[in-house]
Amino acid sequence: MFMRTSLMVKNGKGAKDRMIPLGTELVSRLHNFIRDMQPDERVFKLKPACITMKIKKFARAAGLSDLHAHTLRHKFATDLLERGANLKVVQQLLGHENLATTEVYLSITDQSLRDAVGLLDSKARKPALRRKIDPDKPAWMQALDEIFNSEKNHIIRRDGTLEEV
Repeated sequence: MFMRTSLMVKNGKGAKDRMIPLGTELVSRLHNFIRDMQPDERVFKLKPACITMKIKKFARAAGLSDLHAHTLRHKFATDLLERGANLKVVQQLLGHENLATTEVYLSITDQSLRDAVGLLDSKARKPALRRKIDPDKPAWMQALDEIFNSEKNHIIRRDGTLEEV
C-alpha cells in the first residue's frame, strides 16, 4: 500500500502552501487517523485559532504559562538545528522567504555553544565521528583517517611534515 510521506499545508503562515516531509512513525499514525477522510477535508477539523486555544489550554493544565503555538514552531526549528540540520533546509520547512527570518527563531543555548567548541577537542569526539579506515583508499587518505581517529592532536607544518602535539 502506498502511503504519502508529506503533509500539504494549505494557506499556511503568509497565506502560503507548502509540503512538509513527515517521519515514518508519524506517517503511520496519521494514515490510520485519516483513513476514511476525503482528500480536501481538514485533518483535525479545527481552525488555526482553535488549535492555538487548545495549545494554550493544555499548556496551562501542564503548568506552562508561556507556551503557545509559535513556541512549538521555535522549538521545532531549534531542535532541527541542534541535531545538525542545514539552516537553509529549516528555512524551507518553516516557509520563510528570507534566511534572516529563520535565524530569528534560533535559540543558541549555552550547551550548544559548548558542544560546538567540544567538536574541536579530540578527547571529546564521539565514536560516531570516527572515520572507517577503508583499505581501498589511497595510503595518504588512510593516514588522515588514522590521525582523525586518534586521541592525539597533530599539527601540519609549512614544510608538509606532521607533528604530534
